[in-house]
Amino acid sequence: MQCFSNFLESIDDISLIASAASAAQKSKENESRLLGNALARSGYVLLCGYFEGFIRDLISEFADGINDAKVKIGRLPDHIQFRALQDVVERMQPEDAATRIRTSILADSHLPINGKKLSKTGGNPTVDTVEALFSVLGFPDVIDALSIKDFGVHTTFVQESQVHPQMKAEIDSTVSAAGAADSAVVTDAIVKLLDARWAPKKKRRKVAYVSEIERLLERRNRIAHGEGREPIAVQDLSDASTAIVQLSRGLHDLLNAQLASLGVKK
Repeated sequence: MQCFSNFLESIDDISLIASAASAAQKSKENESRLLGNALARSGYVLLCGYFEGFIRDLISEFADGINDAKVKIGRLPDHIQFRALQDVVERMQPEDAATRIRTSILADSHLPINGKKLSKTGGNPTVDTVEALFSVLGFPDVIDALSIKDFGVHTTFVQESQVHPQMKAEIDSTVSAAGAADSAVVTDAIVKLLDARWAPKKKRRKVAYVSEIERLLERRNRIAHGEGREPIAVQDLSDASTAIVQLSRGLHDLLNAQLASLGVKK
């Protein structure tokens, strides 16, 4: 899709900024070094903005592809089909919406996809935001899936017991005070019973693309809100740019393959 080529052209800006920042930071003049740091900081803000814009453009272009090809409602994946039907309900009066939906399903005709609504990020492209947007398109846990593919990690999630360490210590202390023969075994048995009653929480690990996105946004926010003027290593900016491009390519390829499966010609 064209949006990815446009995104790569935008990323060239980051490369130019990184190159200029590197040369300035190596200068013996204090003013030049300050300029180099300012350039590196601005690169983070731009990179974040370019990534958010790419996500928005990618999903919009995906929806446009479906609409231009007039893909029939019956061929759409369930998640997208639901959104197409939901749009009808939101745009029309109940009686008209019911008629339109019934007619479209029976005739297996095309219903337009609202790309603008599907692509609305609502702010910075956090991990949760990206996954929520792509989940609607039929790709749940997309950051986790691409992290497994590109980084070789087993998963970016971990199951965290709701029995926190302090609670476990208190259980162990109580069991020991009761004179249990093997307090550790008894404590573990109690913890297992509690975990069976209150399922462990699914929590993200800061690895792979989760780490890359969170680090980008953390630095971007500190810089944009004037919370930090610490020197930024040009290599860090370059590494962040490389990771975001790789992630963006993966997201692009997923939607591109989805369009191909629907018979949409690029």
